[in-house]
Amino acid sequence: MPTITQLEYLLAVDKERHFGKAARECNVSQP
Repeated sequence: MPTITQLEYLLAVDKERHFGKAARECNVSQP
């Protein structure tokens, strides 16, 4: 079961269509 944080990241990636931009939006570094 995904956590709320993981779902937020997924939504950000879906919105941005780019992992780097989504990571910046969520204030996390790319793995």
